Amino acid sequence: MFKKLILISILGSCCNALWAARPMITDDARIVDEGSCQVESWAKFNQNINEYWALPSCNIGGNFELTVGGAKAHGDTVDGGHWGLVQVQGKTLLRAPKTNDWSVGLAVGHVKNEANLISPRMNDHYFYIPWTQSLRNDGLFIHVNVGASQKNDEKKYIPTAGLGMEYQIAPNSYLIAEGFQDSSEKLAFQGGVRHWLIPQRAQIDMTIGNKGEWDRNNRWISIGIRLLSPKWH
Repeated sequence: MFKKLILISILGSCCNALWAARPMITDDARIVDEGSCQVESWAKFNQNINEYWALPSCNIGGNFELTVGGAKAHGDTVDGGHWGLVQVQGKTLLRAPKTNDWSVGLAVGHVKNEANLISPRMNDHYFYIPWTQSLRNDGLFIHVNVGASQKNDEKKYIPTAGLGMEYQIAPNSYLIAEGFQDSSEKLAFQGGVRHWLIPQRAQIDMTIGNKGEWDRNNRWISIGIRLLSPKWH
């Protein structure tokens, strides 16, 4: 389960993703507006374990977004059933997004995995390059991530990748779909919907995903909420 959690941390954020946003794990090449903050929070339910996430982030320098958050989980696992993590990530843009154009950025992060007394602590480092193409006057976005992660118990970096899309089906509603993988894991994928309750302020989402063969042991459901603040300066 740690490998799944780390993979989600590396390719999300968030994560983590702060305009592509929840529930996508594949990040986009955008950041929150200057002088603004957001909180992405969600629950993810697997066959044997449940995860609870919160990832606050702020744009603190015009072109720099800082995320500091974490997760807790519990369930029926061989490592004792309880663990958590703290994640810190910085993200910047190398080319700003525009309608019907492409953008690209860079994200670097650190994950500290706080295990229970049975499992050891793990610290992981990662980076990735998010690339986004806007199409159909921002009605369709394609996102590509390429990067690498270094896990606590390994000296070499492991390649990571993600491919995602979001398609607007109504003024405040989107369909999302994506696949993501690192070299030590089977391909994972998910799809779902996202809806603005209050445009640019409050958003809800739900997805279903799977890793490897389609069976209930590898399947998950996630439900999340995203809140964005007005500018604080």
